[in-house]
Amino acid sequence: MMTDFPPLPRYQFEIGQELNYLSTSKFCYEGGEEHAVVEWNIWPLARNDDGSWRILQRERIWHGADLEAVLDKADDRCANLIFFDMFPDGHTVMQPCFETEIDPRQIFPRLPSDVRACNSDWQGFGPMDEKHTYRVECGARGSAKLSIQGVKTSPVQDVDLATAEATYQFNFALRLVDQVNFACRQEYGFAGTVAGSTVLVSADRRDAAWVALLRQESEAYFAAAEEHRKRVRRATRCADEAKRLLAEARCVWGALAGAVAHPVFKSQANARLKSHDSITEQVVDESQRRAQTIGQQGPEFCATDLDGRRHSLRDYRGRIVVPDFWYRGCGWCLRAMPQINELARSLENRPVVVLGVSVDRDVSDTRSVAEKLRLVYPCLSAMDLAERFHVRGFPTVVVIDKKGIVRDRYVGYTPTFAAEIAEQIERLLAED
Repeated sequence: MMTDFPPLPRYQFEIGQELNYLSTSKFCYEGGEEHAVVEWNIWPLARNDDGSWRILQRERIWHGADLEAVLDKADDRCANLIFFDMFPDGHTVMQPCFETEIDPRQIFPRLPSDVRACNSDWQGFGPMDEKHTYRVECGARGSAKLSIQGVKTSPVQDVDLATAEATYQFNFALRLVDQVNFACRQEYGFAGTVAGSTVLVSADRRDAAWVALLRQESEAYFAAAEEHRKRVRRATRCADEAKRLLAEARCVWGALAGAVAHPVFKSQANARLKSHDSITEQVVDESQRRAQTIGQQGPEFCATDLDGRRHSLRDYRGRIVVPDFWYRGCGWCLRAMPQINELARSLENRPVVVLGVSVDRDVSDTRSVAEKLRLVYPCLSAMDLAERFHVRGFPTVVVIDKKGIVRDRYVGYTPTFAAEIAEQIERLLAED
């Protein structure tokens, strides 16, 4: 226990700051190694009425087998943007964003609520039921820094047989974390270890006009991202209109690239144009697969679940059937499962059957996921069903009505996809 404790650590940002963090790491696996470099740019945009800061964060990643070659790829980086609200104690409220998720907790851990917490453990929580447990490693009154140790646990980590821990150095003068040392291990799938560090390389200042334009155009950027997502989503669901909708979606980024003036969003819009072109073939293919199944009689099947119970589509006539196709090594599948689990719970007393359909070859993989994610619905180990339902991407959720007709199909993960499935189920239930 630390009785002579320094002042409580609290984050402090200023409008106009540009915080630049650089992370380097090495992933060692059987047969080789790979280096990764991540650059994070942090821009506080405004102070909210509730005392939090509205923050824009950009993440740029590049990786390869040789560190020097990786560092030379400064102009060839995959970038993502998010914005969130952060309180002085590190409590974070993520704002809606459909780009690849960035976790601010990698450089902004939750801070202790009071001195009592500093003398024991305190916790923070993230998406996917992640729990971050923190404790003070060392620090005393008058110290310039406070060392905080963090351990992340989650059901998904249990599935991957993974561990993750980090040590954060909180700088009292800067009122920020200025260094993070981290280590991860995974024993399932692409097994190996990761070790690396993140450092605050600079804290620069931007003038008021630069920040005002950044804030103004951030709203336009995220609105365009949402519009693009909606059009691509519609394209996957309308084979006859897929190419037109994809062309319209591309125009969203093209229009933004021509409209914005801030270099952050100008480069990001142009990068999104390129990434859009890389997905068009996949989207058209999925729209055609969907067209092959919607309105058709669902293929009959008979399979047993992990408890040996038999399930067949014929036996479920008069009930809506919702098979979710997945496999253990699919990160997006695992991310979707808590939503599917909640959906199944909400429909327990209604004429709806949710089924997990694993395409894993080894039934022990199916069992591991079902047990560690505490799935409340039956899980079938049935590789052949995916092909019969024309499934290629994962996760794929199919909705079959009471007459055995396929009425809808959802491919891939979004934060709201379970809500969309629930709405479709309610519409089908209302048809009676």
